[in-house]
Amino acid sequence: MTSFLGPTKSHGGSDSSATFVVLVVCAANRCRSPAMASILSQGAGGYPGLSAGGARVYSAGTLDEKDVSIDTKTKKALRKAGYTASDSLSRSISREMIASADLILTASRRHRTRVLRLAPDALARTYTIREFARYCARIMTLPVSDTLLSPTDRLTAAVTLANHQRGMSFPTRLEDDDIVDPAGRSRWAHSRTVQLIVAAATPILAIAFREPLSGAPGQASLVGSAPPE
Repeated sequence: MTSFLGPTKSHGGSDSSATFVVLVVCAANRCRSPAMASILSQGAGGYPGLSAGGARVYSAGTLDEKDVSIDTKTKKALRKAGYTASDSLSRSISREMIASADLILTASRRHRTRVLRLAPDALARTYTIREFARYCARIMTLPVSDTLLSPTDRLTAAVTLANHQRGMSFPTRLEDDDIVDPAGRSRWAHSRTVQLIVAAATPILAIAFREPLSGAPGQASLVGSAPPE
């Protein structure tokens, strides 16, 4: 049977003790990517967050929109789902950020394209968050190697295996790999965005931690959907 690969050297030649870095990207870095960073860092679906597993998650935007606070409606939607929103201000993505990241997760295919225009060599570690979640759900069906002792080891292996799945697994609709921008829309749109991110984060965190913990953030958000606008 195929199993998770053993630990591999992280991108950029860092040693095995280095923190696994996840860069999350949207357009203005005010709605989707800050929410992605909060949820991945703090936990979802009963699993702890990546910050508990030795990983660092931070966000940036593809637009040149800097030093602006997170959208108020997104912040409220996060708080309602049990998360604490970061106080960091918006920033623009750079080649240096991409080069330092072990995994890059974007809100949509458009953002993924923007990342790859800046750094074509980042293809093997760049996905939309829903695309990577879809691959992780498939990877979870494989047996786990005993050599993968840490969450960052398992994430490193998952990135390699996800890249092997490209061209073999597709969403029902291409747009199912995207999270629509809620900016300028109702609070229900922001709540729905948070729900979609929680759903996408869950299989990613399941890869890292294997066993869920009761009371972790995001469990309630998986049940039901936001009311129509």
